[in-house]
Amino acid sequence: MSDHARYSPSQISRIIRCPGSIDFVEYLIQKREIPADESTSYQEEGTMLHEQIERFVQNKPFTVSLTGEQHQAITDAADFLFSLDQKFKLEEIYYEQKVSLARWGIKECYGTADIIFEAAEPRSLHILDWKFGKGVFVPVEKNEQLLCYLLGALQHEQKLDKYEELW
Repeated sequence: MSDHARYSPSQISRIIRCPGSIDFVEYLIQKREIPADESTSYQEEGTMLHEQIERFVQNKPFTVSLTGEQHQAITDAADFLFSLDQKFKLEEIYYEQKVSLARWGIKECYGTADIIFEAAEPRSLHILDWKFGKGVFVPVEKNEQLLCYLLGALQHEQKLDKYEELW
């Protein structure tokens, strides 16, 4: 998988609502109307917080200094994950899991789910994608990005067989 998918799960909501936006965005990048890979301070902070939450839940020390607000966001996210563990009895947990919809016929749709876990009670598969609340509001219910990650998590035949009864 290369760094950027043409139909990335993080952009799938926009793509579903306006398929022509794919070509339009590529045109703007080509004409240098918009930067191809320039990140915003919100994106940089989000990336850093993602890295630190993973370290925190794995009992590793932070690698950067955090503001009180950032530390609280990480603590709240970790508390939520730990509450899921108590509620569902997590069996397997995968951090920064690369997923693809190639099995479903969409080769250029792939991305990285923050956390995918399998639970024992009840037997289920869960996807977490941390959103730290700055920039754009992202709804949780009927979230196309999470649905893409779920389909990608089910890409392996043994996973499909294991969870078929949940469909």
